[in-house]
Amino acid sequence: MYLKFHPSLITESCSADIQRHCICCCSVQVKVFIEGLISFNQDIPQFVEHLRDFIVQIREVSGEDNSDLYLEEREQTIQRAQMEKHRLRLNVPGIIGPYDLPEEMQD
Repeated sequence: MYLKFHPSLITESCSADIQRHCICCCSVQVKVFIEGLISFNQDIPQFVEHLRDFIVQIREVSGEDNSDLYLEEREQTIQRAQMEKHRLRLNVPGIIGPYDLPEEMQD
């Protein structure tokens, strides 16, 4: 037997649980958060951003540090910048020593 839940029942149930554990959140804020999770369940980047925004709101009220929430994106940005810099250096002859060149570029 398959059970079908109406979205409003899911929202009400989750809302009660979240408000019980996050005293600092108002009911409207929790409702918007849950509806966003349901709406963005197929768009992972948007889902993650929505979840992160909610966590930031909770941490701001409690006075916690939010810097670790963006750590993965910062690491990816740094890695992309380093790869781009290395790629540009490979295009200029003589900047990178012959022993540091990838094997496919050596004669």
